[in-house]
Amino acid sequence: MTQVAPGNGPQSKSSIISKASVPMVRLNNGVYMPRFGFGTQIQSMENGSRQELNAKVDETVTSALTNDYIHLDTAHAYFNEKGVGMELLEVK
Repeated sequence: MTQVAPGNGPQSKSSIISKASVPMVRLNNGVYMPRFGFGTQIQSMENGSRQELNAKVDETVTSALTNDYIHLDTAHAYFNEKGVGMELLEVK
């Protein structure tokens, strides 16, 4: 089910579809997003090898996308953008 809010702002462009019965939440700007996301932080690996961290994140993001997650929670401070990005490039 696609949930699109009326109007001319970003909410009118929202076309996120709920998968696997994941409930959606409406943000203050009217855009909908999945209530549950997949966290990509692997705190125990942040002080180790960035290459190992990104390889592990790539592996876990692959699993998340295979299981219909559409909301990935990531941040610059996790130092794993390369690992998340590698998988997203492969999916396209």
